[in-house]
Amino acid sequence: MQVSAHRFLWSLLRRYPGLVLFGLGCTMAAALFEGSTIGILALALESLSAGASAEATATFGRLSGIVQPARETLGADLFFLVLISLAVVSQIARSGLEFGGKLLGFRLLTRVEGEIQAELFRRFMARPFEEMQRHKLGDLSSYIEQTLYVGQTVQRLTIVINQLLLLAVYVAALLWLSWPMTLVALVAGGLLSAGLRRIIQRVREIGGQHKEAAVNLTERTVEYLGGLRLVRTFAQERFAVEQIDEAIWRNARARLRGLSWQSIVAPVVDCATVIAVAAFLAAGYLLMASQGVTALPRLATFLFVLYRLAPRIRVVHDNYAFLTNYSAFLERIAGMLHEEEPPRQPEARPYE
Repeated sequence: MQVSAHRFLWSLLRRYPGLVLFGLGCTMAAALFEGSTIGILALALESLSAGASAEATATFGRLSGIVQPARETLGADLFFLVLISLAVVSQIARSGLEFGGKLLGFRLLTRVEGEIQAELFRRFMARPFEEMQRHKLGDLSSYIEQTLYVGQTVQRLTIVINQLLLLAVYVAALLWLSWPMTLVALVAGGLLSAGLRRIIQRVREIGGQHKEAAVNLTERTVEYLGGLRLVRTFAQERFAVEQIDEAIWRNARARLRGLSWQSIVAPVVDCATVIAVAAFLAAGYLLMASQGVTALPRLATFLFVLYRLAPRIRVVHDNYAFLTNYSAFLERIAGMLHEEEPPRQPEARPYE
């Protein structure tokens, strides 16, 4: 039975609602603290500008009614130091929550791997002997071995979800700082994602080849080791070693191709980020030439947020490439888990 990798992953996540919800809660709280840090830094930089009062009122709206009295009471220097301290505390809290989310992700990984391995073995043992004879021993062993990829993909999926939540916070902050420049950045990001689709498609194709090569390697290894006495009886040790060597290097070449195509994603995103930052710096220079230094704090905050956003985009694309690379393994295991068991035939009794 053919089951898509995405459907299989979502069905696994629905098995552990507690871990998933606690993990998402930690991530959402971390995202809120990240947004708070960005807002506090923007406020701190705005407070240093020459026209701080007018700029802050235009930027922060109702919040300026609290900010301006506090700035006048504490003084500009002390007010700036307080804001920076609050930003540091907010960032520490964000890091702690992100660490908690990772721990929950690791727990989810081990639970998924262990329970799928146990479920596969129970399914093997429950099948009729005639049905099990249709499968090679190495083929069945490869299912247990490849459950490691299932755990890794579940962990990568949780990472993608976490990063998408943080991306939403960054995009909201960018829209708040400058919506025209944010729309330009979103269009550029959409074009970049469209350009990466060809790479992702190629990664998926090579992932299928890797799956076939890995299954073939496991099958041959188990068969030759299981029939070692027969191999030595007919003096076929050299032939067996040559066959295994061929399977090993076929699997290694397929894995190398997949990892090579997968690794293209990170430098492409990094290069696009450098180009985007340079373009926005040029635009900021023209903006300051027309409006003066009052636009500098807003531009500096915008570039800081954009710089923080770029690694998140790279992580999302890189993990999505990983999910695509190993989706063939997931579909193979999902097909076995969702395959309907044939009805058992009644055993024939003697003299009947």
